[in-house]
Amino acid sequence: MKRGLLLRFTAPVGALPLDLFRVGVGLVTLAYDVRQLVDVPVFHAALGVVPHAESEALFPFTWQPLFRPGASELAASLPFVLGVFFALAVTLGLRPRLSALVHYGIVVCAYRFQFLLLSVDDAVVHLLLLWVALLPVGRTLTFSSWRGSLRASLETWRRVQVPGATLRLLLGNLVLLYAVAGLSKWASPLWLSGDALYAVLRLPCSWVAENVGPADVPWLRVFSFAALLGEPLFALGFCLSLRGLPRLALVFGLLAFHLGILFTLDVPFANLGCLLAVPLLFRRELTEVAPETVRPPTARLSGTERLGALVLVLLVGAMGSSLGDAGWRRPSVEEGSVSRADHAGATAESGGPVQTAFFGALWCLGLAQQYRLLDWIDERNFHVVTTFRVRPDGASTEQVEPLSPTLPGGMRSSLLLSYVGGVTWMPVPPADRGPLRDAIVARVAARHCHLARQARSVRLVADYERTDPRRPTPRAEVLLAAFVCTEDGRVARVR
Repeated sequence: MKRGLLLRFTAPVGALPLDLFRVGVGLVTLAYDVRQLVDVPVFHAALGVVPHAESEALFPFTWQPLFRPGASELAASLPFVLGVFFALAVTLGLRPRLSALVHYGIVVCAYRFQFLLLSVDDAVVHLLLLWVALLPVGRTLTFSSWRGSLRASLETWRRVQVPGATLRLLLGNLVLLYAVAGLSKWASPLWLSGDALYAVLRLPCSWVAENVGPADVPWLRVFSFAALLGEPLFALGFCLSLRGLPRLALVFGLLAFHLGILFTLDVPFANLGCLLAVPLLFRRELTEVAPETVRPPTARLSGTERLGALVLVLLVGAMGSSLGDAGWRRPSVEEGSVSRADHAGATAESGGPVQTAFFGALWCLGLAQQYRLLDWIDERNFHVVTTFRVRPDGASTEQVEPLSPTLPGGMRSSLLLSYVGGVTWMPVPPADRGPLRDAIVARVAARHCHLARQARSVRLVADYERTDPRRPTPRAEVLLAAFVCTEDGRVARVR
């Protein structure tokens, strides 16, 4: 029985769907690197807003050799320039597995350097690169296998077979992702009431936060329940060999779900990465195997297949232990302060020694994963509008200025400001939260004054509002920081 199961698990599959996945990963990671290059002055370089030295001191396990605190824009950009090169190599099929592995190392160093602002985009991008390095890709859709005619090349590529064990492990990872993300939401009162999507779309990382209001709650409840039901069904769909209308319904659901997130929240690469699994659902139709070309299965796993199996086992252990942690990323909110930002802080991964062992083993492999997504919305359902209130020297009134260009809109800026507002994203010890907040404020003030080059008094102010439509609360204004800029672009005083 064991041998029979192993033979079925390692049965060959067509190479073309795997290489379509590889090309998609190359393009997504290329776009990811380009965006990182654009963000270098703000989040990576010496004049950026992230206190990298303090972060490395708080989390010494995040040390890596490619990015160093205080580096110039050029030095901080070079790893991402290399990433662009290797992303193109993966896309074009130039030693794609080795290129994906080197690119994986670059992205791992980047997210560890930005550990305070680690997001689902970073998590999915480096996970995709690892699977490309493990999958038997590079047999089709490459220059070396090009036959001069697209039609002739396609006919040849459709007959190529590769071992199928790693593909099945990848599909198992997708099942785990959707199952954990979906089932964890069933413990959330906001998701069960249908109001979670409204709260999510009002988050600071939402592109439509200012366009969604209480009048939209009824129709948003329909999509909220659809998402609550859809994610576990996506997991089931990847488990089954669907055909015909059920498979088309699965593909349509995946497209609607991920494109809906893509156009409303600043997590584009994670959602595009998940959609790359669609060609894998049509792997039988994309393959045309003649009987004489069928490769016999093998009852042994290769080294890369064993590594892929280890990754999946560790992911199952980590996510399983995480599901049992009811307090994951749950801040301690003082009684009567639900309309304010002054939380006592929040925790991240705190599931005890078992969870620490699984997450620690994944970390040693370079992986930082968490598939409990947005089930924390009940404790963090804040709509926040943060602005600079500026009074130039000699002026009698304040002027309201947006965060940009000091801080661009999006996920990283909203995560950074959450530390200033009192809700930590990563598990910062209580004694270190104040110094970390002060370090972030000092860097935001330095960047603002450097760009303004004008003598002025500045207040960083946030308007907070809880977004539970069943328990509305008034908007509260919170002073996050105050500082004074000089004409030569320096900070005279911060408080």
